[in-house]
Amino acid sequence: MSLLDRILGPEGISPRFRPIVNLSTPDQTARALDVVGQGPAGTTLEDPTVLSEYARRKLAEPMVDRAVAAAAIRATNCLVDPLELHLPVHASTLSRDWSFAESLADLCAEADLERGRVVVVASFLGGPVEPESLQAGVRRLRRRSFLVALPVDRDSSTFYQVLLTRPDLLRIEPLFLRGVDEDPVPRSVLQSICTLGRSLGAGIVAAGIETKEQTEILREATGVSRAFGPRFSGPRPLSELVDEGWISASRAEGRLELLPTGNSG
Repeated sequence: MSLLDRILGPEGISPRFRPIVNLSTPDQTARALDVVGQGPAGTTLEDPTVLSEYARRKLAEPMVDRAVAAAAIRATNCLVDPLELHLPVHASTLSRDWSFAESLADLCAEADLERGRVVVVASFLGGPVEPESLQAGVRRLRRRSFLVALPVDRDSSTFYQVLLTRPDLLRIEPLFLRGVDEDPVPRSVLQSICTLGRSLGAGIVAAGIETKEQTEILREATGVSRAFGPRFSGPRPLSELVDEGWISASRAEGRLELLPTGNSG
């Protein structure tokens, strides 16, 4: 069996989750979950970045993205109160795979998950894609009521594509948080991103929060409503987030119980 077959096979993807918190409330409760896809255990593909690069080199981004989405959606079907789910998807998948949005809609139907609770987070790890194709991919998602989040990236061509798609959410990458608690220049850049988000009518999510000081500064930065990162929790199995009180799930005999999906029986 090839490594790609292992990834796409049963239990080939192990979804991990990071709680996204509301910065305006002090309670430790997840308002949404950021998904991290890990490849087969015991391989280098357990590293999500290595998995993404492997998929790109094998021209298998759409297949791997579908596998990550399926694993994450089915895993979270045990939640008592469904949360917003932030799914990582290669930008190349959105621009080239015309059936991806429909396959994602089918997964949501199987799990009885409301499409409006799914946020597709485009990843540009493989580099920029053709802008018109990306916009068409975003339109296909929106026609099916999915939300779209795009990263605020230091690469100018990628950033231009972000603006053209008019995303529902802008995601501030960790790069822009470095030094915000010490230097007024990155703090001004952060404020500019928030202003840009407001002009686009987009919400703001900050990724990679590490310190209490960063959290306090983000609370003051108008437009930053939610955040996640090591300050709150790293990528964890869903059961650990339940045990720590971040989320609630159904249980049977002391274990997480996955509620039935359309594939059961």
